[in-house]
Amino acid sequence: MRIRVLGNLAVLCATVALSYGMQVTKPHYADLTAPVPIDGAMNDTVRARSFAVRLDKVIFARQLKASQFGQEKLLTTSGLWVVATTSLTATGASTAVADGTWQGPTGLRYHQTERLGYRQDMPPHGVDPGLDKRGLFVFEVPSDQIRGARLLIAARQFGPLDAQARISLDALPTGADGQSGNVLDVLDSRWLLISVAVSWLIRRLAKFMQSRTKALSFWQIVVVICETNWIFVGLYVISRWKDSALQWLMSRNFWSVLQASIDGLASPVPVATAAPVMTAASAAPVVTAASAAPVVPVEITSITASMVAVNLFFYMLLPLIWLVMAALIYGYEVRDEAALMRVNSRVERFGQRYAGLPKFLRDFIEHFIAGYRSRYLPIANGVRLTVSSSLVLLCTLIVGYRLLDWGAAWLWLGATRLIGPHELDVWQILSHGVTLLFGSPFQDSSTGILIEPIRICFLAAVLETAFSLSKGAGNGVSEAAA
Repeated sequence: MRIRVLGNLAVLCATVALSYGMQVTKPHYADLTAPVPIDGAMNDTVRARSFAVRLDKVIFARQLKASQFGQEKLLTTSGLWVVATTSLTATGASTAVADGTWQGPTGLRYHQTERLGYRQDMPPHGVDPGLDKRGLFVFEVPSDQIRGARLLIAARQFGPLDAQARISLDALPTGADGQSGNVLDVLDSRWLLISVAVSWLIRRLAKFMQSRTKALSFWQIVVVICETNWIFVGLYVISRWKDSALQWLMSRNFWSVLQASIDGLASPVPVATAAPVMTAASAAPVVTAASAAPVVPVEITSITASMVAVNLFFYMLLPLIWLVMAALIYGYEVRDEAALMRVNSRVERFGQRYAGLPKFLRDFIEHFIAGYRSRYLPIANGVRLTVSSSLVLLCTLIVGYRLLDWGAAWLWLGATRLIGPHELDVWQILSHGVTLLFGSPFQDSSTGILIEPIRICFLAAVLETAFSLSKGAGNGVSEAAA
């Protein structure tokens, strides 16, 4: 008995694991309609459907100088500026290359910046066949999104099932923290310490040589230069770190304490007045930018375990609902309440006690639960028929049904990759043929001529097996009772 229980538990755990794996690996709408990637490496020519691109150079910077309306502006960023230089050309007719995306190693995507305004060397790039054109793509990305990144270039921002050049950037030199190796962070404390140490050694040498040679003019100038260098380093650090210091002070609520103290000095004795009127504005808590929750990209937000469990439960429940619907279509009675009561002796005794209640009390209870019972009684009977026959059959139903759904979605995706990239107008025609074969991956039940007959036959086989096993078990119990 214990071996059977352990075996059923192992089968159930395997079913849950397989269902979760198929749920998270099934291609979704964004995957099925995504552009067809054309992979390549840096300095290689990647040929898409309507254009060809070669990534020549990638430059990283912490500040950019840009001319806007005849004035030069210094643009800063909290991460890194990425300037990608490419060579573009058209493969067939003249076209435009308008979309560039930086894809980090974690899958986060950063679209090209709009802070530079319109420039002739910025997208959209008009390209012609046989003529190479230099084009820039500029991004703002965090420093940890450099190593293992990819540059995605497409003809338009929304181009479902069209070609997209995907250029790997593994050849870029990066440091241990993942950021580009050709970026010198002058604010790093190590560089400042080196500058101060070198100045101190030179000043110490100048002092020593001044005491030995008694030549005050030259070595005195060296000492003054070293001391002036310390002053410049200090001013530079203060000018660059003052914003961080102010943010730190604001986060410690020093200003609110200071303002409260000033208000207390202005009116040290409270005036006896009526009770203050509390409004929605005054009662609401003050939330500052420092105390507010940071903005987190939706791509890296985590889903709670309870939400995952609920989604997985309904994901596994759908095959049982289709089993009940198949029982109704084939004429099996799944609304019999008496059959459900015979599942367990305790449930049967509970039903007998409920039937013994006064009629007015049963009518009062039925007023509230009749709707729920009519909806969930067929599902309960369907589960009873399957579970009473075999837990393995229940797990076979869930895994088999979801495997057909999962396989159909991957076949749909494979067919689109096999056909290759085309214009959206062409794909609106081709998609009907793919959907006719494998069904629509955007709904749970479709009309694919290769998938739907297999699904119907599978449901019918599971249903017939479940009722056969349940009847066999019922006949065995009747013979034992006789």
